[in-house]
Amino acid sequence: MTDFKITLTKEAETGATYVQNNNTYMYPNHAEYFRVKITAAARTPADMTSAIFGHQNSLTNPYKAGTNTTYMFVCSPYQLSEYPEDTPESTTYMQLFRKNTAEVYFQSQQEANKFWTDVKLFVDGLIDRLERNDDSILVAQTAIWIPAITT
Repeated sequence: MTDFKITLTKEAETGATYVQNNNTYMYPNHAEYFRVKITAAARTPADMTSAIFGHQNSLTNPYKAGTNTTYMFVCSPYQLSEYPEDTPESTTYMQLFRKNTAEVYFQSQQEANKFWTDVKLFVDGLIDRLERNDDSILVAQTAIWIPAITT
């Protein structure tokens, strides 16, 4: 059995003004909001990836070439093997890929804290599923005979 370990590091939530493409974004009626950045580092096994956060590229403006990278989810074991690391495949419709960081903005400190708690739970679930997959034993399939129904 392999012992899977991932270390999560959270930067302190900071009240921030979100700037992208030289545009400043703010929520209505809020001067600031809270930025949470989480970084994952795989400790064991040595060949395990630390890119466990799923992201998606989307166009910021269909008339320009710029894209926007958005955090979407904590990957499942299947998604770890399916999505490329750091850069999406340019030929796919939904340009999903994995990174070792997740950066999200929230309107309140409570939402930021809930996100941190949820990410820890999802990563614990990912580690549990990876360990169960590692321990699984292939069970031989048996043919089941079903008699034909005659009327």
